[in-house]
Amino acid sequence: MKNVKTLFNCIVILLAVGILISCGKGEKIQLQLKLKEGSSYEIKAGADQKISQTIQGQKMDMLQKTTMEYTFAVEKVEPNGNATAKISYNSIKFEQDGPGGKIEYDSSNPPAKIPPAAAGFAALKEGTFTVILSPEGRVVDMKGIDKMLDLVIEKLDLPDEATRIQAKENAQNFFGEQVMKEMMESMMAIYPEKPVGVGDTWSKVVLVSKGFPMILTNNFTLKKRKNGIATVEIKSSVQPYPEAAPMEMGPIKLKYELSGTQEGTMELEEATGWSKRATIKQNFTGTVHIEGAPQMSGMSFPMTVEGTITLE
Repeated sequence: MKNVKTLFNCIVILLAVGILISCGKGEKIQLQLKLKEGSSYEIKAGADQKISQTIQGQKMDMLQKTTMEYTFAVEKVEPNGNATAKISYNSIKFEQDGPGGKIEYDSSNPPAKIPPAAAGFAALKEGTFTVILSPEGRVVDMKGIDKMLDLVIEKLDLPDEATRIQAKENAQNFFGEQVMKEMMESMMAIYPEKPVGVGDTWSKVVLVSKGFPMILTNNFTLKKRKNGIATVEIKSSVQPYPEAAPMEMGPIKLKYELSGTQEGTMELEEATGWSKRATIKQNFTGTVHIEGAPQMSGMSFPMTVEGTITLE
């Protein structure tokens, strides 16, 4: 009988502990995009990166800093929650400092001649495009990017046809419709499929086929809830995406194989699912394979990327 009472007391204690833990985690919430028709958001996004490469024994560092301010205006919300929004850029700053020299672009004070490397930024500032997002943050459709790039590059005062072609290729490689779609989805496809409580985790896989191709496995943890804001921790593993096509720059083809991690936090507005701010640290290492370049075809060289992404 004594053993039975002891066992019963243990069960009662375990149940009590379980209830306390459950209460500590609080009620669960369905985190997803719940945007309202007619609402508008002002976003400031920044990227600060150091890209290091060692080619034929010579180390070369490139520093890049980009700051974009844009408006996300919700024009329509379907019964299934899919939201159509117009995106227009208000301000863009781009700085690049590397072996090829320094390039700067500021949309508030643009240079007389736009550098080919900055043509894509100039195009974004001049136009608008639309995107359709699902409640899960997936990009259902995106329209207007490629047409916008073509129209703006045609207007640029570029010295010759070769420079125009280079500018168009650069713009497509880093700002084409597929690139922008994947970039947006990597930041927006973060929501769990079911309600979560504090301490719960979930995962999402995102394929990035353009720019620096990679497979992102994003692991999320709901860390806390306070005053209508959900704080989510992000820990991502990065693996090469072998099926991705190489980046083409004229006759040159570049194939990237990168691995590494991304870590950070983001704050989500519980009522709408909108990300109010985020900070993500990046650390990638890998190899770049070159084809088609005179005297360098068939070569490979190591590469590292260190960066910080911010959103507010």
